[in-house]
Amino acid sequence: MFNAHVKKLEEVFRQLQYHVEYTSRVIRHYLSLKFTNNKNDIKPPDPPWNNDGLRGRYLFLTLPYIGAVSERFRLNLIEVVCQIRPRSKVRVAFNTTNRIKDYFKVKDSTPRNLLSSVVYQVTCSCNARYIGKTIRHIEVRLNEHKKPVGLSEQSRSHIQEHVARTGHAMDFSRFQILGRAKTDYKLKIFESLMIKSKMPELNNNETSVQLSLFQS
Repeated sequence: MFNAHVKKLEEVFRQLQYHVEYTSRVIRHYLSLKFTNNKNDIKPPDPPWNNDGLRGRYLFLTLPYIGAVSERFRLNLIEVVCQIRPRSKVRVAFNTTNRIKDYFKVKDSTPRNLLSSVVYQVTCSCNARYIGKTIRHIEVRLNEHKKPVGLSEQSRSHIQEHVARTGHAMDFSRFQILGRAKTDYKLKIFESLMIKSKMPELNNNETSVQLSLFQS
């Protein structure tokens, strides 16, 4: 019964992340004081940092860098650790969330007309809107919309059909990027969601994929 209580006590200290070896020595020291007649001969256990196997180890620490304060703290920390563990070798590294690339724009942004895998919207002079998607450069797709409308009705896009029917002018220079996706299928889903949400006049509520799974 007694041993079971001691084991339980050791387990409690272990769960509290106390040093296992030092905890055992403290318990043995207490038991020795409790059951030994000559208590003066019993020395208290050494703390874990006095262990010969630990004193010569390297200590690697990482600290945030906030200027001169960090350097002063590093020196003070090394001094304190060396007082507790004289043979320890302390190595301190600094890290920072401020990086050079956060201050300098090292990569040019892609021009809007050269973006690919996008869902886009164009607007007519009558404010009628069209939403489409393309995996190619959007400039290529818009140029296809700009082709002469003297085509058969079956091969016309919604935009070409609208221009042929009304004579309106589409302002392709003011196209909008509504979103991007990595795959054609995800583009189709996003395009369909945008059509259902914005209800553009020139799409005739036609979507690329069925959205029954997405609707309540």
